[in-house]
Amino acid sequence: TALRMLILSPWAVAAVVASLSWMFLLNSETGLINYALLSTGLASRPVNFLGTYGWALPTVSVVSAWKSYPFFTVMLMAGLRNVPRDTLDAARIDGAGPVGSFFWVTLPALRPVIAVSLPLSLLAAFREIETVLVLTGGGPGRATETIAVAIYNKTFQFFEVGRASALGVVVFLLCLVLVVACLWLLQPKEPKS
Repeated sequence: TALRMLILSPWAVAAVVASLSWMFLLNSETGLINYALLSTGLASRPVNFLGTYGWALPTVSVVSAWKSYPFFTVMLMAGLRNVPRDTLDAARIDGAGPVGSFFWVTLPALRPVIAVSLPLSLLAAFREIETVLVLTGGGPGRATETIAVAIYNKTFQFFEVGRASALGVVVFLLCLVLVVACLWLLQPKEPKS
């Protein structure tokens, strides 16, 4: 129960609150992460995670993944409960090891769950804006600017509503192609007779 609560906790926190918490943790002068790195000797000087071109994108990606992984985890945990135990036992009796059981029994049983959660996760990644805006604003030097942030900036900073709308249509078409491709690739295959 405690592990499940720990897994779900990022999902329960608002995106802006979580991003602000991470911003304070990653602060190059007073952040807890830099303090830990300096105390353990893993770094000789503070690391500017959010202000350095090379560190900003991986840092924002990790924070965004931390915020969104509970959805995929909950979906996979629900799918794992529906894996037929008799099929796993039969695979074990037939000599399949843990890796073989995973690839030939568990993964095919999880296919419907993955077919639903993967497109939803892709769509959520395309509309991710709060984390980027709070942590870096798209900087430094547009290093962390996502498509959603670019649309936001074009609309509300530069008032280029036409370009932002066109970019939004392109993003919609790209998302549509990705979702259809995911659904097509993950649909159950009929055995050839």
